[in-house]
Amino acid sequence: PDLPDTNRLGLLRTRADLRSSMGDVAGTVEDLEAAFPLDPGSVLEALSDALEKQRQGAQDRGDAQVERASTLRLSELSLNSQDRDMARALLTGWIERERKDVDALRMLRDVDKADGQWEAVAKTSARLVAIETGEPQVQAALSLFEACSTMGSPGDARAGLEHARRKQPENRDIRDALLEIYEAIGADGELAKLLQEAAQEVEDPAVRLPMLKRVAQLFVSEGETEAAMPVIQAV
Repeated sequence: PDLPDTNRLGLLRTRADLRSSMGDVAGTVEDLEAAFPLDPGSVLEALSDALEKQRQGAQDRGDAQVERASTLRLSELSLNSQDRDMARALLTGWIERERKDVDALRMLRDVDKADGQWEAVAKTSARLVAIETGEPQVQAALSLFEACSTMGSPGDARAGLEHARRKQPENRDIRDALLEIYEAIGADGELAKLLQEAAQEVEDPAVRLPMLKRVAQLFVSEGETEAAMPVIQAV
């Protein structure tokens, strides 16, 4: 029969202590992880200590897989207990050696974003843009744009957004972000081309025609009269 939670908790804690005294760090972590949902408050410190021993031992013997699992779990526990500085330190230390660990990078980005550390968010998001694919890459690009815009330098996100657009050419959110960037930095040629593309998707003439006029003006201002002519004729 199933034991009551209090009895099961006591047995797991006792076995964890026994395994710890025998130097069985992995077994200690296993028992404490099983005990944690039963009473997180009483188990958190012991579990964190065991995970740290596991992390350090794995690092010493070069076991990257176990070190990674311990690091991410410790970071998660630190976040749950509102020790954000500890989580940040753990993730940063790991990422310095494993620069393409997507899960760790995402966690670090989210920690820094919640704390308003926008320079750090921009740096991590740029790394994610370079290695992510699909929808996660879109989110990384938009996170980069948000961070740079919040710092008052949207142009710093240009390279990352342009890379993401090459990979995700149909995504309108990335295109809209690039439109804002080109507008902000005065990249009129790029703005005209992107705005022309956006205008082609607009069915309402009352909305499309002003967009095309702006496109023609931008092309003319850039001296691209050949590009401007068909746009002018379409107005």
